[in-house]
Amino acid sequence: MAKEILSEVNDRIISLIASFVDRGIYNSERDFLIKNGYQTSKLSEIKSQKTNFKLEDVRLILTIEPEVSADWIMTGKGSMYLAGDNNRSDYERLYWDMAKKYDLANEKVIELNNKLGEAQGELKAYKQLVSSQDTSQSSFSLGCKVAEDKIAYEREKK
Repeated sequence: MAKEILSEVNDRIISLIASFVDRGIYNSERDFLIKNGYQTSKLSEIKSQKTNFKLEDVRLILTIEPEVSADWIMTGKGSMYLAGDNNRSDYERLYWDMAKKYDLANEKVIELNNKLGEAQGELKAYKQLVSSQDTSQSSFSLGCKVAEDKIAYEREKK
C-alpha cells in the first residue's frame, strides 16, 4: 500500500512538472531539475521506480511554486493548482522566471567574485616575485656595469 501511495505521488509530481513545462514556467523537465538543484537523472530514476520523491522534494516544489495544491500532490484530491491560480498570467510567469534568473545570476556573481579574489591574490604574488627578480636583476646589471667600467679603466691605464 505504501509503495502504491508513493507511486501515485510520484506520478502526480511528474504530471505537475509536465504542467510547468506546458505553461512555459520551465523550458523542459531538465530545465526544472537544473534550476531547482536536482540531478538531471532524478526523473528517469523515479520513472523507472528506482527511487521516489521525498517530503523535501514536495516542500521545495511548494516553496518555488506556491500556487500548487499540497493536497493534490499528497492525495490527488482537488485540483493541481490552488483556486484562482489555474492560469498564471504572463506577468506572473515573467516575474517568477526573472526571480529565478536573478537568483542564478546572483550565484554566478558570487562565484566570479571568488575567482576574481583568487586571481588578484595570484597577481599580487606574481608581482612580488617579479619585483624581487627585478631587484636581483638590477643588482646584477649594476655589478656588470661596475665590472665593465673597471675593465675599461684598466685598459685606459695601459
